[in-house]
Amino acid sequence: MTNVSRGLLKEYASPNEESYGRIGLNPANNPASKATLQAFSSFLSEIASIGPRAGPSITMASSVAPRSSSNLIYSISCRTTTPHHIHARPSSQSSSSFSRFSRCLLLSGRPFSSTTQREASMRNAQILRAKAPPVMSGSNQMKKLMQKMDADSIPDDLGLLPGTFIRPLWRHMPSIFKYPKERLWMEWVSVRSKFQDFVGVVAYCKYLDKKYKLPLRLRERKRVALDLHKSMYTALAAADIATLQNICCSGLYTNFSNRIARRPEHAKKLIWTLDKYITFPFSTTLTGARVIADRAANIGHGVGIRQVVVRIQSRQTLSRTPPPVTKEAQSPTPVQAKQQDSTEYIVLQRMVIGGKEKNWKVWGLASATTMEDMETNPAFARGLSLKDRLELISGGKLGGS
Repeated sequence: MTNVSRGLLKEYASPNEESYGRIGLNPANNPASKATLQAFSSFLSEIASIGPRAGPSITMASSVAPRSSSNLIYSISCRTTTPHHIHARPSSQSSSSFSRFSRCLLLSGRPFSSTTQREASMRNAQILRAKAPPVMSGSNQMKKLMQKMDADSIPDDLGLLPGTFIRPLWRHMPSIFKYPKERLWMEWVSVRSKFQDFVGVVAYCKYLDKKYKLPLRLRERKRVALDLHKSMYTALAAADIATLQNICCSGLYTNFSNRIARRPEHAKKLIWTLDKYITFPFSTTLTGARVIADRAANIGHGVGIRQVVVRIQSRQTLSRTPPPVTKEAQSPTPVQAKQQDSTEYIVLQRMVIGGKEKNWKVWGLASATTMEDMETNPAFARGLSLKDRLELISGGKLGGS
């Protein structure tokens, strides 16, 4: 500040005559010009004596009219970098003269800039946009949908779980002498599937869903399979649609309903009789039923499915009801009966919806796995790790979602 004030005093010593007409302070026309000049000089001296201080800096520029040394025309424009005004009090000697030039101190609240105040204020303005409504994720949408759906409206015919190995009878397997590699491969797949199925069922009942713990129900599988097998064929022969709808899945129920509808009117009802179960020594079981596969899969969102394949060997008889006796026919028509030994692989299914187990139902009948199935089915392909097969059994990634 000291250097700037001294420079300004040096300029006022040789005024420029071309600037007389700017303010109109010619000493020749104004008798008080000398006193005014002395007062202003003392004011500048006081400013120079202040020295550097903390606060706003002052930048002064003057234009002087150099016509003669006795004539002095000056103008001052002051700028500050802060919006605060600066007040300087002159001495007691120049208080009357200083009031005349106080109007020349023009202070501005903004630094020199090519933009207007509005543009500067809008420079950092944020664009306010309407927030988009919150959108639920896919998993939450599925959970909400499953909560709204009724348990009876969820389809129960989801097909046979992929990778289910159904071991055929001993006489239907490849010969160990003619096809030793194929026979050993089938035996190995049978043992491996037993182990993997058991691990999958334990994980499904105890670990996959932490909220709901399910019982294993290992002892009731054969008994339920024999009861449902007998009830199903009895209702099918008697055209009992209500019982079929209660114990069969939707796909099997539709198939049986169509078969009953195609029967002739006079032979709508048949008679089915279970003669006996084929047991040891003609079979490898004592009850006529053997559990071949027991698998489970967690579909997600509180829905799970468990399927049990039971092989039942029995002797059955199917006969038609005798037609009513008419006046023309003196004796009743003999009843036509058909008896046969059957080996069936009945598939039982039990679904879990919202942690609640539904009743066992008959999904249908399956066929035994052949060598062609093992060669074409990727679930039995060689080279799959245990983790990949367990993921295929459980229907999802283990340790993941």
